[in-house]
Amino acid sequence: MTEKDTETEIEELEKEIREKEDKLSSLKYSDYESAKKQYAAAQENYQDAYKKLMSAKQHYLIEMNSVIKSKSTSQFFFGRGF
Repeated sequence: MTEKDTETEIEELEKEIREKEDKLSSLKYSDYESAKKQYAAAQENYQDAYKKLMSAKQHYLIEMNSVIKSKSTSQFFFGRGF
């Protein structure tokens, strides 16, 4: 093998390494983008669930307040609530 052949082989190997590094970088970026989309979707689902939870809590509090008012009124006026 001559020096020229060795240099050519080294250049080819370096080119192959760069191509594989670029491919790896591309795969990492696509995985990152995919993970970012999944995170955004999960965060949106969390926000929706949180809104539903707060709505359910609000509904529960309203119901409990009406029950308490009803009972306190009936007890205070000896069953003659307004």
